Amino acid sequence: MKALLIFTLSAAMAAAQNSSVVRSIKRIQRIYVDKMPEGLDRCIRAEIAKQFKGKLTVVFEPEQADAIMAAVSVQSTEVEQRPNDRRVGLQEIATGSISVLDKEGKIVLWSFEVHDRNIWWGATRHGGAQKIADRLVHNLRAAIER
Repeated sequence: MKALLIFTLSAAMAAAQNSSVVRSIKRIQRIYVDKMPEGLDRCIRAEIAKQFKGKLTVVFEPEQADAIMAAVSVQSTEVEQRPNDRRVGLQEIATGSISVLDKEGKIVLWSFEVHDRNIWWGATRHGGAQKIADRLVHNLRAAIER
């Protein structure tokens, strides 16, 4: 009986904590976008303005923001393409993790991981950074509006 009570209390505390984080991301009105590789930060700022239509404002000083968006990790690896791909040989695959943190930078409010060819390096020649920013901001908007 004690184990059931402890489990129920633990589950309730976890749900309350998760609910508080969800409420926190919904309260964001001003966001600071930290510098990111290949100018991705500029594309993200433009997409926020385009997709949020004034519901979320980008600020240029972290002190003025309710939250901070930052690239948490960026990694690039070369892999060999399979023969059924258009070009055979080595391709650069990039992985990046973007997070929205509270204004102190201590709590992750939202996170999104990006996997794509040439996301960070060389992506701009085919509009890759813009595509990544579009997908990223779309997912952020969905998280805030849910």
